[in-house]
Amino acid sequence: MMTGGFFFCKRCGPLLEVQSLECRIARGNFLFKEISFSLKPGGSVMIEAGSGRGKSSLLFCIKGIFQGEKQYFGTLLLDRMPLDEAGRQGIGLVLQNPHSQMISTLVNEELRFGYSSQPAQKEAMYARTVEILGLAPLLHKPVRTLSSGQKHLVAIGAAGIMNHRVLLMDEPFLYLDQENIAKVLAYIDYLRTLGTGVVVTSHPGVVAPDLFDRVLALGHPKEFPSVPVPGTEKTPDHDRPRGTITLRDAGFAHGETTIVSHLDLEVKPGEELWISGENGSGKTTLLKILSGETEPDDGTVTQQDRLRISTITQNPDRSFFEPTVVKEMIAGIRKKNREIPLTESEKRKINAVLDRVGLAGKQEISPFRLSFGEKVFLGAAQAWMLCPDFIFVDDILGFLDARERVLLLAFLRELKQRTGCGLVFTSSRGLYPLENGSLPLSMEACRGKGQPGTRDVKPHKVPLGKRLLRAFKTPAFDYVATDSWLHRSNPLTKMGLGMLTWVLLYNGGVRFFPAMAALLLVYYLSGQLGIKRFLGDSRFFLIQTLFFCGFMPLFRWDLYAVYEGAVAGCRVWLFFIPVIVMMRTTTMAEWMALFKRILPKRARLSMGIAFGLLPCITADAKEILHLQKQRGLVSERADLLHPRRLFYGLRAVFVPLLIVIEDISSLAGLSVKLKGHDK
Repeated sequence: MMTGGFFFCKRCGPLLEVQSLECRIARGNFLFKEISFSLKPGGSVMIEAGSGRGKSSLLFCIKGIFQGEKQYFGTLLLDRMPLDEAGRQGIGLVLQNPHSQMISTLVNEELRFGYSSQPAQKEAMYARTVEILGLAPLLHKPVRTLSSGQKHLVAIGAAGIMNHRVLLMDEPFLYLDQENIAKVLAYIDYLRTLGTGVVVTSHPGVVAPDLFDRVLALGHPKEFPSVPVPGTEKTPDHDRPRGTITLRDAGFAHGETTIVSHLDLEVKPGEELWISGENGSGKTTLLKILSGETEPDDGTVTQQDRLRISTITQNPDRSFFEPTVVKEMIAGIRKKNREIPLTESEKRKINAVLDRVGLAGKQEISPFRLSFGEKVFLGAAQAWMLCPDFIFVDDILGFLDARERVLLLAFLRELKQRTGCGLVFTSSRGLYPLENGSLPLSMEACRGKGQPGTRDVKPHKVPLGKRLLRAFKTPAFDYVATDSWLHRSNPLTKMGLGMLTWVLLYNGGVRFFPAMAALLLVYYLSGQLGIKRFLGDSRFFLIQTLFFCGFMPLFRWDLYAVYEGAVAGCRVWLFFIPVIVMMRTTTMAEWMALFKRILPKRARLSMGIAFGLLPCITADAKEILHLQKQRGLVSERADLLHPRRLFYGLRAVFVPLLIVIEDISSLAGLSVKLKGHDK
């Protein structure tokens, strides 16, 4: 067509144009104003800004994902035509939080999910993606077992393989060490050679700006007022006796690869420890061992006294359990006694701490509406309220720009001086400027004799009672990656075996129950699931059986009801064990293949995702309960006789679980949209 005497074509003209785009939030304030840029095929634009400046909101607007409280003004053009829903189908988006877009069971599934119904021409792109991002060792691993950095690489690869015309990448360098940042930059160059236009957001200074065609600064640097927090230089808790955390000859492994072996470590209050290592080197696992969330495969971990530990995790969404920012802060002071009104001094302290971390004026909004960096600062503010013995900071400094990082470190170190707590940091980008007396620890130095493909860490001998207790804590529905005949079987075959089990169960009678239980145990062993998982999967049904045996006589006034309760509980147990076996040996792709025979596309997609995400839900629930316990929000035995405390304790457990399920469901739907399956 002719416009103003010039001839334009799709190949020669801009691919994407953003003209005078603005985002208005509550009370007429602007998140950003007058943003304009154009993107050519194969071009690249970098948008740099600190936390909470609107980077994610800008990309969400281009993709067409709108949040109710934000209003956008401006013009978006694709091929010089107004950008509509059809045009947005050719625009991909990588979310900044990789935990939010993993919906498959295995890495290989996640990479292929977006083009499972497309022609095989993308196989070459799949192979090239695996090569550039170094994903070959991860292809057959369960997604849930990956580190955050490894998940981010998989999410970037899954989006790139879709071969969109425009790819929006929201903070693609988060979680990554320098080696993996170089891989992502190489992958961006590869996508550009294919004609894909790339828009990247990042904090300033993470990568060199001359690697991109254009660099835009979004908004002004965030102000952090130096507001003094009320109180003395040292709190009354500063000099109280505190325990230490000690590891002796500790080790752990992932699969057949030893991660850490023969590690002796003593973490003392008042000290600062830095743990550095590449992505997947075991930093987060080591922190979980130190905090008591998990146990090492070998050696011992001891905590003197009952320590108060606050963890700022890599996924900060899992740390929030209240509807507003200020209620999160109140929970840090009151714990389960939140019905007690705050004093004026406590209110001033909360406001002063929020001011210090740049959250002034955001007291009444949901923590989930904060930016990623603001969530990190809120986690630090919570730690100030809790006054813990130790603060664990799990590789989150990369979420911040250089100025924000300095402010966060200064904030936490001031807390250490006031309370005498210990600080433990992990980092995948080397050691940041350390304070005098800081102790560095390299994960590479902790590997010991372990080499890839070997396992020289052997579980130490544990008393039988404790082993059984551990088995009962095993997460249910966790996919087990191995190569048994059951894993290789068709989903219909697995379902048929389960149905055969049910037929035998209901026709064999009570006398057949022991033989049936033995048969199911053989079923577990032949599927390489092991007796430990058999015991772990049986724990819920054992508790349910005891419940039936105890309460049925109360309603029936008949001791024979004890026998009936035991039979009912055992029947339910034997009924569901084959279901759990199927979940442990069936990937999401196999679920979808099974549902394809009987359900329409959207229904089988929903069912496949629901079953595929069960391991994530159980893992998130375990992490949430641990974080709740750290903050003193979970009911204890003494609370059983206090109705109000028991209520608040139960609420603290169940409300976050509902949030997790809703969060996973909504993000799964978003991920499906991003992968092109919403058409």
